[in-house]
Amino acid sequence: IRDAQLLDSVIIVSHWNTARCNVDSGTPTNWLNKYFSTVVELYCSCAVETAATRFKKRVRHSGHLDDQKSYEDTLTWMAEYRLGLPLGLGKQLVMAETDSVFQVENIDNEII
Repeated sequence: IRDAQLLDSVIIVSHWNTARCNVDSGTPTNWLNKYFSTVVELYCSCAVETAATRFKKRVRHSGHLDDQKSYEDTLTWMAEYRLGLPLGLGKQLVMAETDSVFQVENIDNEII
């Protein structure tokens, strides 16, 4: 964190924990505003079915036990998790609809 604070800007990507729903996973968020003066939340939104399909297709370390969850379990989890989004972390919220191909360059002008 100390090294990140020395930089002019930093991008932190994570699956964040949200206190607004009953999903018990993700990286805690309570430290972000403590260590960074400006936090911009980029909320990438897509259909729950799209998110569940993408989640099931990705390959992570076997310790995550992703192969033990069915598509239906993942869909249910994603639908519940979505209830707590966007997180409302920062001074600015930038929305990106990502159901189809999305060019991150399109949001450059929206971020402070």
